[in-house]
Amino acid sequence: MFLPWAGWVCIWTSLFFTLLAIFNVCNVITRFTRIFEELFSMLIIVLFFQEAIKVLFPFHSKQNRL
Repeated sequence: MFLPWAGWVCIWTSLFFTLLAIFNVCNVITRFTRIFEELFSMLIIVLFFQEAIKVLFPFHSKQNRL
């Protein structure tokens, strides 16, 4: 069961890679790489800020209240 599935995955992958090569998609990808790099760094910064705010302003759960 695995080998036919793996064979079809290879066939579809080779088809998509051939189409990408025909239409020279590498030029398009190089234009968007910088944008995605900046967006990913912004995501990392937002996650670090979120963790820092959690440490500075801890929220008490209902169990900790008197």
